[in-house]
Amino acid sequence: MSPIIRILEFLSLEFTLLVEEIITNNPVFPRKIIRIAEKKDGGVRLIETDKKSQFQNVEMKEINIDEVLAMSLARGDLFIQTESSRIFRLKRAGDFLEAEWKEKIKKHPKIFQRSYSNAEVIKTLSFRLKRWMDEEDPERFEIELKFLLKELQEQIHSHATMFDLSIAFFEVFKPDQAIIQQFQDSHVILYRRAHLVATLCSVFALSCGYHDPRFVRDLYQAAWVLDYGLVNPDFSYWVALACQAERVRAGSGVAFLREKRASQKEIDLFLAHPVLSLEKAQSELTLAFPEILTSLIRHHEKRDGSGFPNSIPYSLISDWEALLVFSDQFVAYDEVDIEKQFTLALREMWKNVQSLPLELLPVQRVVEKIKKWFRSKISLEVSA
Repeated sequence: MSPIIRILEFLSLEFTLLVEEIITNNPVFPRKIIRIAEKKDGGVRLIETDKKSQFQNVEMKEINIDEVLAMSLARGDLFIQTESSRIFRLKRAGDFLEAEWKEKIKKHPKIFQRSYSNAEVIKTLSFRLKRWMDEEDPERFEIELKFLLKELQEQIHSHATMFDLSIAFFEVFKPDQAIIQQFQDSHVILYRRAHLVATLCSVFALSCGYHDPRFVRDLYQAAWVLDYGLVNPDFSYWVALACQAERVRAGSGVAFLREKRASQKEIDLFLAHPVLSLEKAQSELTLAFPEILTSLIRHHEKRDGSGFPNSIPYSLISDWEALLVFSDQFVAYDEVDIEKQFTLALREMWKNVQSLPLELLPVQRVVEKIKKWFRSKISLEVSA
């Protein structure tokens, strides 16, 4: 369910206030946010008045449109100020910026950005990923791999956020633009979950010893379209919460939908979406390792074979399929919680792993490998 947005503008001789009142009609987590953009003395400052907001009193800076990277993700919220001094938000942090959009927006006189990202982290990690992807010499490849793993581990144990990591991995591994735009146009939950699940899956794959860059890229793209089947007119917030409820025990998702008196179309979509995701991905994604796409129908399977759609037990699920199942468990299905996860460092997200119902999932082998990697320190004894 999309937020209801009311925009009011207050004018005086000294300053302009834009009040953006957002009332989320989320039936489970209703809340009200007031955002005030104040224009005074040639600058603009955004004042967050909602105490639950993750970012408060963050300065907005005027930027040149040429600083905005096309075919990338917005590093922060982007606003325009019109000739009449009105301020409107164009894109939220993490939105995909099409080349066509950038050309269209050039006519606006002023662009402001409220940035949440760490440019240095994104630049360094993207550089290491690209060097690793492009290296063909076997000896240099091993060196680049070590540089990448060391950089990644340092960022995980630092204050780099999941938002920073998501941008860096997206820069190198992003799927086709048509797929990205379908997710972005469908629902904010599906779009933003895709970024988080794919990033986590790539990090976990590297930590488990999957070091073929083509394989990791393909795994990233498969994770990105994990819920492609939910990109559907019948998708609703109840369907999203049913996916989350299904984590507790097999059958919980359908029970939740029936309790909420969801329509039969919503129930059918929930049950069919793993297969729908696979079918859509097979027709639209070209991978070096197409067998990876079979993982799309595994993410609701259970350790004892009680899951759906195929009731597959742990013994028949590969480690790389388990990586995707595990990554999916990390990411929330509620928009408020998803936004919070973007602001966390991966090490902070990892602290919550104990609260996940791992005993039900076919992921034990990969979890132990990931835990060991998180505790280790990579030694780097090569020269740049």
